[in-house]
Amino acid sequence: MSAAAVLTVRGLSKSFGGVRAVDGVSLAVNHGEFFTLLGASGSGKTTLLRLIAGFERPDAGQVLVGGHDVTKNPAYRDVLYVEELIGPETVNTMPKETIEAFQDHGRVAETLETGLEEARSLFGELEAVGVDLEGVWLTLEQEGVQKFADSFTELLDGIRAKRGELVEAA
Repeated sequence: MSAAAVLTVRGLSKSFGGVRAVDGVSLAVNHGEFFTLLGASGSGKTTLLRLIAGFERPDAGQVLVGGHDVTKNPAYRDVLYVEELIGPETVNTMPKETIEAFQDHGRVAETLETGLEEARSLFGELEAVGVDLEGVWLTLEQEGVQKFADSFTELLDGIRAKRGELVEAA
């Protein structure tokens, strides 16, 4: 797989009731490439896309976006981070499957503020040993926002390039 890949899939597999829908798929899509999945009905195209998008958990394999593993680990609860982020005046967007899982076996409790005193104490300890927390927050905010901005710009550039190619081809 290419080091320049923006999307890398390694050995992705998924079964439903003993039927293997996706069997060890590996692929890489590089920046600026146009990628198409072709296959017969029932060949696993939609399942592969759902695995890449995070709507399904693979039985095996990895999905990397920009080199970062975004695979939903089957060992994790299917409502992970939903229960932990419940609090007054919060909004949590999630796929339909996660909503259904939460309705089935999620725990409703105000958890967002759990452990705040311990966190405040830890921050106090970090400041006491000279960690510049304001500088840390500022750096995290700037770098995080910049990464989102860069990704968005890259997406728009890719769309413009593809639109130009399609116009030229027409």
